[in-house]
Amino acid sequence: MFLDKFFLFLVSPVFGFFISLSQIELLGYLLNTYFQLYLLVLLFLSRAVIVTPNMLLQHSNDSSLLNVAKQNFNKYLLALLSIRIELKTFKIFLFLFLFCTIEYLHLINGRSGIDGLSDIRMILYSPLYGSILFFVFYSQYLYTLSVPTVQALIAFTVKLTTYFSIFFIIYWILLFNGYLTSNVNSNFLNANGVAYFALFSCFAILFNVKILNIKYVKVYFFINLSVILLNTTRGALLILTCLVLYIFFTKIAFIKKASLLSALLLIFVFFYNSIFNYVLGEQFFELYNHVFNSTFEQLSNTEGAFISDMGEDRIDGDSTLSSIGRIFVNYFAFLNFVENPLFGVGQNLSYSLKIMGATIHSFQFMLISSVGLVGVIFFFYIIKKIANRILRCRRTPFILILYSFCVLLFTNSIPFYFVFLIYLFYNTQFEQIARSNK
Repeated sequence: MFLDKFFLFLVSPVFGFFISLSQIELLGYLLNTYFQLYLLVLLFLSRAVIVTPNMLLQHSNDSSLLNVAKQNFNKYLLALLSIRIELKTFKIFLFLFLFCTIEYLHLINGRSGIDGLSDIRMILYSPLYGSILFFVFYSQYLYTLSVPTVQALIAFTVKLTTYFSIFFIIYWILLFNGYLTSNVNSNFLNANGVAYFALFSCFAILFNVKILNIKYVKVYFFINLSVILLNTTRGALLILTCLVLYIFFTKIAFIKKASLLSALLLIFVFFYNSIFNYVLGEQFFELYNHVFNSTFEQLSNTEGAFISDMGEDRIDGDSTLSSIGRIFVNYFAFLNFVENPLFGVGQNLSYSLKIMGATIHSFQFMLISSVGLVGVIFFFYIIKKIANRILRCRRTPFILILYSFCVLLFTNSIPFYFVFLIYLFYNTQFEQIARSNK
């Protein structure tokens, strides 16, 4: 359990935050996806070295078998390879292999690989493919553990997030008031990765607090909420609002639901300008018209926050540029998919899309642009098989799909903690199946 918890710390945004805070460039390599994959391989091997000999001893009356295994490391690897591979596991890895080969099809078609690479590194070094590889491999690793053990790791992750959030809040306040100097390479006043990590803790508290073994639930929730508010992460705030409304709607009668929906609709009708100004930025529509009438070359050559056609006013202090840049870069990613629907254009061309400093921040648009319809089918087959295997049913909870879809709209890779989402609903879903079978 110690190794599993230490591993979670190393792949979490907590470790990444302190690495970035150190400003030591060499340590930045530890934040790459392939580093997390290497750690996961070591975790697999450590489990084979530590757990497999104990399993052999339990199934054998001859203790010499264990002594032989201890004398030769190859015995451990042999024991690991001798573990029965289920057909479902084989299918998952088969489709994962097919999914990754799409990138090689782009190489054959004359497109360049990411960072000019043409070997396996273009998969391992990729934030897109690397995060998917990590998700699949880690999900299969967790499947070898007991459900209570995995749920204990979820509880550890939530507590790690909360304890770190206390530190982050203090650090953010000191940084905001000028008592600390900011790292030129990192914007810690708007650490969106930390905010979405805190959002995961809020999600776990809202939908399965029983497995977390937390005494002061409201305090934990408020601490994580404070991180989201300080970072002014609009996407996380919007998602959290939707989660709270979902819980509220499931607990009230139909008439109250209709009344509340009507009230929310009226609020939107009368205050939509204020809502759009907060979410998208005050000058969004003005800048939208400018961008809509420009070519991709004109947009991609726009430097910083200066838009010459809008006059001498700079709007880099406003969130408008970020909003409009991300919207239109997703639009051009979708055009890549429309023009190349089967296999997309590859990850290198997808990552090269840049509008007013913004690249693709949405996993869904990165996916369809990079691998096309065939890759999307492979990917969803893998996800469905993993979910069905853990939940032991064909239906995935709606709120799990909604949360995952919304979060991935604001990040171009799969966060490591997404593996835990399915286990949050394991008990509830399994109990429903048990009751239906009676």
